[in-house]
Amino acid sequence: MSRVGFAFVLLLSTVAGFPANQATATAQLVPALEKGPSFVPYKPSHSSGSIPLPACPTTFEFHPEIDGIYKGGTGITPPKITQAVTVGLTKAARQAYKNNLFKDPNDVVSRISFVVDMEGHPKNLCLQTPAGFGLDERAADAVRQYRFNPATKDGKPIAMRMTVEVRYQTH
Repeated sequence: MSRVGFAFVLLLSTVAGFPANQATATAQLVPALEKGPSFVPYKPSHSSGSIPLPACPTTFEFHPEIDGIYKGGTGITPPKITQAVTVGLTKAARQAYKNNLFKDPNDVVSRISFVVDMEGHPKNLCLQTPAGFGLDERAADAVRQYRFNPATKDGKPIAMRMTVEVRYQTH
């Protein structure tokens, strides 16, 4: 699980009596797409419904020396999306739109924060701004299917926290 997993392995290695420097982690970069991210149809990631999405903390503390998760800065290249998933309105959101509870579906946005691991997968999702109407769970399922070229520091892949705004298609 990227840098977070590396920190966990490092901790276990130290506890188990192995020298910490013997724990290693590798990452494989996803090739960049020349024409921008690809878009694939939404599909639920599991059949039993959505995984509950916890609320984000008010602020995130960053301790890359402990957990390997960076927030950006000098010498860090942010993750680049290679695959995104489009998301449509839920039945409840369509009904709310018909009842004029919001004027435009583009006004409804879920902000989701997550860590892009060293392999380019979104992990540790949390909800910063809810949209309601069952859309947040659908957005989280879609974000779990996103793929990225991971962030890099000094040319090496690192885990980095980022936030996306998920907007919904009406058709």
